[in-house]
Amino acid sequence: MTNAEILKLQEISFHISALLRIKDPKTFKHSYRVGKIASAFNRIFNFFDEDPSVMEDIGTIHDGGKLVVIKKALVRPGPLKGDEITLQKFHPVLGAEMIPKKMEWVREAVRHHHERLDGKGYPDKLDGSDIPEIACFFSVIDAFDAMYAERAYQKRRTFEEIKQELKDNRGKQFDFTFTNCFLEFITFKEGKKILKDLNY
Repeated sequence: MTNAEILKLQEISFHISALLRIKDPKTFKHSYRVGKIASAFNRIFNFFDEDPSVMEDIGTIHDGGKLVVIKKALVRPGPLKGDEITLQKFHPVLGAEMIPKKMEWVREAVRHHHERLDGKGYPDKLDGSDIPEIACFFSVIDAFDAMYAERAYQKRRTFEEIKQELKDNRGKQFDFTFTNCFLEFITFKEGKKILKDLNY
């Protein structure tokens, strides 16, 4: 990304974070953690030749579309109902529209981080190689944090349960390479330190 795009992304990240902190602190904290993990994960494995701040900012805004989702669909302690499901599954589209069109790489990460390799994801039901790599990268991190943190609709899972879930879903939900590397990352000294510092 150019310096001008990086500055614009930082500006967008700042505003979305501020709004999420007010509307839904849990989503704000989730997005903050995803950003921190993404920055460290990419710094170690160098999947994408981008400044660490870029990866952190994308993580910070990946759920920005939830600003438009009705609050009860974000915090309901159980299954969503009716229009809440539609809105929830539409949040990646809404989030991508918050990003300038010239920053297509960032838009792809936001729009497609809930797609699955088996085509059962959303919003576009992409499968296999049609899913942008940057979205596959964030998909693993997003899923890890969703399982590792306490949420309104599910209890926190153990580290071993999460590792098994990621392994079991390689090639179905998650990309093999990103998943295998992430499983290594969370056993590395720096990976463990990042997770400890995030105070799950």
